[in-house]
Amino acid sequence: MNNDIDYAARFSANLVELMAAHNITQKDLAVSLSFTPAEVSNYVHGKRIPGSINLLKLAWYFSVSMEYLLTGDD
Repeated sequence: MNNDIDYAARFSANLVELMAAHNITQKDLAVSLSFTPAEVSNYVHGKRIPGSINLLKLAWYFSVSMEYLLTGDD
């Protein structure tokens, strides 16, 4: 279970950093990727890690790898 928490925290930190760098709000991200505001909030606050499809959408949106989103490594 600790690994899940660690990955959620890393993912959350990476997502927040990318959103700040691109000046994107949670609402903007939700609308752009057809996510619910609750999904984005859960991702930002480290409560959930997205499934593979949403992870792929996020990677595409920010032009980063899925690995980067999860670990911070390219």
